[in-house]
Amino acid sequence: MSAGHTFFHMLHIEEQMIPVIGAGTVAVALTGLGLAVRYKLRNPDEHLIPAPGVSLMNISTALGNYFKGLLNSIIGHGSEKYVPFVGSIFLFILLCNYSGFLPGWLPPTESLNTAAAMAVSVFVFYNVLGLKEHGFHYFKQFTGGLPVPGYGIPLTIFLTLVAGLVFIIEMVGHIFRPVSLSLRLVGNITGDHILLGTVSELVPLVVPMLAMALGLFVGLIQALVFSLLTTVYIKLAVSHDH
Repeated sequence: MSAGHTFFHMLHIEEQMIPVIGAGTVAVALTGLGLAVRYKLRNPDEHLIPAPGVSLMNISTALGNYFKGLLNSIIGHGSEKYVPFVGSIFLFILLCNYSGFLPGWLPPTESLNTAAAMAVSVFVFYNVLGLKEHGFHYFKQFTGGLPVPGYGIPLTIFLTLVAGLVFIIEMVGHIFRPVSLSLRLVGNITGDHILLGTVSELVPLVVPMLAMALGLFVGLIQALVFSLLTTVYIKLAVSHDH
């Protein structure tokens, strides 16, 4: 039995509730940090000149600027309104991943339910943005712009059939997106956790420390990949280049 299971079982918490409690704890912690930053920003003039050293304000400002630049480079003008969602996705997944390094704790992102909830949230979000931006014309991108008007009846019928086929293929691709996001996240975090646990049991001290460093890197990369893919999906949904 793992340390995480022992800790939660000592509290008589059922197995299926462990990732729920972990994700809820991370959400509460992020909410508290967000409220702390908001409180500090009640007087913006006080923060025109950044305070020296590492602080909550400096970290939040750096993250905000990073994601503003990232989204602007991918989506373009007006992308700053998506920063809160993408940034929240990144921070939530990052802290969930890193929570696995706490003694007796399990990362909520090891659970397919948690990862799927995040992926479905992204799926709903970008599709709602697409509908808001394009109206029902949003669905035309699922047909590759077919059928093209101005052709004869036989060709129009043929292009309509092709459009139906393209629509089915595109819908399957869109539905697979949250599946891909979920499985990628769960697979990487679970694999890293198994590696760390195995190495810690077999080899003491130095090797587990290297495995932990690798785990920190993997946790960061997975959070970044998830947020990058979210940004790309938003770009595709709101773009007028179709």
